[in-house]
Amino acid sequence: MTWQAVAKEDLAKYHSFDVLGKVEGIENEAHAKVSVEGIIAVEEVTTTTPVSEAPQLPESVRTYHSNGQVSSAKVTWDAIDPSQYATEGSFTVTGHVEGTQLPTKLHVRVSAQTETGANISDQWTGSELPLAFASDSNPSDSVANVNDKLISFNDQPANRWTNWKRTSEASVGILFGDSGILSKRSVDNLNVAFHEDHGVGAPKSYVIEYYVGKDVPTVPKNPSFVASEDHVFNDDNNWKQVTNLKAPDQVRAGEMTHFSFDKVNTYAVRIRMVRPDGKWGTSITEIQIFSKQVAAAKKAQAQIQSRWKRFAKL
Repeated sequence: MTWQAVAKEDLAKYHSFDVLGKVEGIENEAHAKVSVEGIIAVEEVTTTTPVSEAPQLPESVRTYHSNGQVSSAKVTWDAIDPSQYATEGSFTVTGHVEGTQLPTKLHVRVSAQTETGANISDQWTGSELPLAFASDSNPSDSVANVNDKLISFNDQPANRWTNWKRTSEASVGILFGDSGILSKRSVDNLNVAFHEDHGVGAPKSYVIEYYVGKDVPTVPKNPSFVASEDHVFNDDNNWKQVTNLKAPDQVRAGEMTHFSFDKVNTYAVRIRMVRPDGKWGTSITEIQIFSKQVAAAKKAQAQIQSRWKRFAKL
């Protein structure tokens, strides 16, 4: 089979054309239909972020193809300087889309007007992150109970972490993950539901700390007994006490206790506790940490960047 040469001009645009071919010894010609296809437009996206919090960058954007197909492609975003989200305002980040030279844009709105967002301490289905961890535990009271969305202040069910008849001091915390991937989170609150029975109760004293170590922490091999392994969480120099802590004068079991503090950007937060007098340990049924999200704007706009021009704002 011998095919006719294809001109460069035919490959320089998105269209379909025929190519003729001849088979030796056969009079009839062969015909091949050739379609030149590719990405003709990419989506531009928008997001919001609270002041002093780095925006979440989308991993992919929609792509629009010459054959009418709508797909998605991965994006590599330019670096963002922290000064860009240090105060209220807006800025744009350029992204480089896999499979095309067309750029995309991320339009970021930075605002101090925030509201309570998702619980970023909850277990993520199908992933080990976010992960609850403890320095020590009673073997029957796993630390996994403190971020399973089940709050129980009694024994029906007995869903709690304790260090009953273990060490007098213990710490419980959350190692963060975003969609199951280890990542830093901006945190300014901690909510703890302490549990009490004849042997355990709310702590006599406590300190709330966040991870500041130089090494990226790994997932502990045994999250209920981190003190028994070689882990960066066991080095007190890797932890720093939160500042401007606002908390009740006295913490009590049987209710959710709310703590707030100056915002930190960290891989993990923990509460280090001393067991109460007259008890054999401390007990927690649930920990909650909520993100902050920017309050919804009343107006929105969208743009699409094509190969040839930018469409009007929609």
